Amino acid sequence: MGRKRDANKAKSNKRKEEDKRQQREDLISKLPDDILARILSLVAYKFAVRASATSRRWKNLHLQLPDVILHFQSRGAGAMRSMERMLRRRRQSIQRLRVVFGADAPPEREHAATFIELADAPTLEVWAECGTSQDLLVGDWSLELPPSTAALTLLTADFAIRRRLPQDAGAGRCGDAPRGHPLVIISALPALPHLTIRNCTLGAGSGMVVTSAAMPRLKHLRIVDVTIVDAGRPGSITVDAEELAPLHMSCRTYCRPLRRDEPQWSMYHKTPPQRASHTVYSAVHLRAPKLRALSWRVCWAYDVRIHGVPGSRVSDVDVELAYGVMPRIAPEDFRTITEKEAHALMKSILAGLWPGLRHLGVSFNKLLRDVRHLHKEQKLICHISAEEEPID
Repeated sequence: MGRKRDANKAKSNKRKEEDKRQQREDLISKLPDDILARILSLVAYKFAVRASATSRRWKNLHLQLPDVILHFQSRGAGAMRSMERMLRRRRQSIQRLRVVFGADAPPEREHAATFIELADAPTLEVWAECGTSQDLLVGDWSLELPPSTAALTLLTADFAIRRRLPQDAGAGRCGDAPRGHPLVIISALPALPHLTIRNCTLGAGSGMVVTSAAMPRLKHLRIVDVTIVDAGRPGSITVDAEELAPLHMSCRTYCRPLRRDEPQWSMYHKTPPQRASHTVYSAVHLRAPKLRALSWRVCWAYDVRIHGVPGSRVSDVDVELAYGVMPRIAPEDFRTITEKEAHALMKSILAGLWPGLRHLGVSFNKLLRDVRHLHKEQKLICHISAEEEPID
């Protein structure tokens, strides 16, 4: 009996020692190189540098990463020089570059332009941030994009986009603003096929224009969380693109109506400076002769016009509209979007797309009858999907 007890105790001690050994062991180092490279690609440059200092293997992976994140807002001169040396060493080998900088700091804007030029990455993400104080608002700023840029994602904070374009904008220029007001303008990008505009703000009564004249090769466009400054003077969005195939528009930020069971005090919605409590566009005009897919989620507009679709074969449509009482902040007026208004907007969108949907062999009245009314969620949903080849 005593021998059996001793044997069980020995086994228990052995298991405990094995558990302690596994806890001390570096399990991450056993992962294959592709997974380790993916982990390093998900963190900012300064953290990747710290991780690469632990072993030669990590250092070699760090110097070969296809995705690089440079977050140099409020960084010192030494960190800037380190990033620049790395980019000069790795020139032409970076596939995706994300730069996060303070647009209200001229030195950081200059470093951003230098890093973008050195990396020469096909996929570029620009995160421009500025202070929330009125004294820190940004004036003029611009970025020169390399000719090799194939996909651009522009994310800004506390900027306003206006319709006015500079007359002397050169090719590949992104952002040029009149003084005294923070804004970002997309001008001539002749070689850009993919564009994402996210977290921007439309100026009061102004708008954003994306045209083939500025981007003749644009094929994919995503407009995400583009809000407005003043709900009483909403901005507009105009897209006129000859080669555009899929268009994705969504604005879940400050766009959800109040649920029926939400308390009254929640109508006083807190928002960042210079931003309305809910997002609504005065007009959305779309002309895309080669349009094949449209995704429209929760965005609200008083006037929607879709032109130039008869020659296209639209295969995928996903429209989601919300209605109800919108949140507000004083001194904004109460705004209620009725189910009837939402249905009228849905009808307007489908009517514009209908010439490109005729090949499906479904009548327009049948499309309207297939619109789902989710009364509890206060939404209208229309989903159309055809079995065709995937969009490029």
